[in-house]
Amino acid sequence: MSTRSTSRSIVFRRPFILGGFEAVQAAGTYVIDVEEEAIEDLSFPAFRRLSTQMRIPTLGGFEHRFINPVELDEALLRDAAQDEPQSGPASPVAQSMKREKAQRAKARLVKRY
Repeated sequence: MSTRSTSRSIVFRRPFILGGFEAVQAAGTYVIDVEEEAIEDLSFPAFRRLSTQMRIPTLGGFEHRFINPVELDEALLRDAAQDEPQSGPASPVAQSMKREKAQRAKARLVKRY
């Protein structure tokens, strides 16, 4: 089976924590590495995720930590949601627009994997 590795950068605007982390991580840019293997015998190219890792800066370089991609997506959505101003109760139309915006953002994150 052939495998492929992809990397992408993500940005957290606020400190965050993911499952399995012992401490809160600082806001900043992080690299996500995804390893996938090809699914053979299909009429189209398809891949199965083997692992998702986040590069965490340490004093001497970087540490690779396995992470749950769903938890990562949820943390990114929480981080992005905190950017929106909080100004009292929103109208039903504004609430609906906010839900649609969150769904579109989540769909974009899911498509990347």
